[in-house]
Amino acid sequence: MKVGLKMGFVSIVAGAALMVVLMGTQGRAQTGSEDNETQEVPAAKKTPPPPPIQIAGTWNGTIQDNIKGPGTVNFTFTEKIAKTKATLKGTWMISYPDTAPFGVVNDFGSITGSVVGSTVALTLTPAKADDIGCKNIMQSTEATPQTITANFAACGHKGTIDIQPGPAPSTVFVNIGDDFFSPAKLTISAGQTVRWTNNGHEDHSVNANPGISKCKPASSESFDSPSFDAGHTFEHTFNTPGTFAYHCEIHGCPMRGTIAVQ
Repeated sequence: MKVGLKMGFVSIVAGAALMVVLMGTQGRAQTGSEDNETQEVPAAKKTPPPPPIQIAGTWNGTIQDNIKGPGTVNFTFTEKIAKTKATLKGTWMISYPDTAPFGVVNDFGSITGSVVGSTVALTLTPAKADDIGCKNIMQSTEATPQTITANFAACGHKGTIDIQPGPAPSTVFVNIGDDFFSPAKLTISAGQTVRWTNNGHEDHSVNANPGISKCKPASSESFDSPSFDAGHTFEHTFNTPGTFAYHCEIHGCPMRGTIAVQ
């Protein structure tokens, strides 16, 4: 009798232990299921933007302006590239021929801008005595190292600019105001031509020092224009390296400029 009770007690204890094990297993399974249901899915990694295209150098092309008509363009960039963005600095020149609606117009100034992937954003700031007189904003969203086509808008002017890499321009510009040259100091390469455009309201001239006014320092190369009024131009090609000072004979030595030829 005692033996039977003992075996029955063992069976009961074993059964209880088995139930505990099963319950524990089920509890762990249920807990694991709940953990799986509440576990957050890792966020997908963002694809980094492509590196900025490299466009440093000289670019030439055309412009179509809704007011001034067709013209030619030259941009020269320097580019500082970071991982995902590049900053641009440089100079710009736009020239309209005598057949344009307003005749010969030469605009130029400085460039600031940025490159993100294939998007190029530029701000063209005009030089002193520039004909437009306000900043020109342009953007190209599909630029390549071979071509940049951009829309622009400035002071009621709008249109498109299309440029490609090319050689340095054969002609560079100086604006004439009342009574100054802009830029007053210009550096060019031997063989380039300088074109002065009278954007003022008075007659002016371009004369190598010393001239009739006996201006200093004296220039080793002679170049002299007649007096010319607003909208007209004078050109001279510099083939010899050196520094050449000039002035306006009408307004004397204070109205002066310098061409440095490398």
